[in-house]
Amino acid sequence: MPGVLRDLAPGRAARPAETLDALLMSWNRTAPEVARALDIPPQTARKRLRRLDALFRERLGDPAFRFAALLALRTRAPAPAPGTRPTSAG
Repeated sequence: MPGVLRDLAPGRAARPAETLDALLMSWNRTAPEVARALDIPPQTARKRLRRLDALFRERLGDPAFRFAALLALRTRAPAPAPGTRPTSAG
């Protein structure tokens, strides 16, 4: 997961990660487009996008960062279910 989101508590990283993913997958990077992708009101999308802007600043416009962030979001392991212990492969 992108560096700043990795530093957030797990419960606090889910929405920013979800919003970042929708932003990275959008063509025009507009709040209405992100809102449609997340099925949330446009004002909520604007609030989330402002939060991402505060976290990532100018990196959101950097193609290398956008690619790395999208790759990190797509390849992150799902969280284990509550009360279960992770198993090791092998």
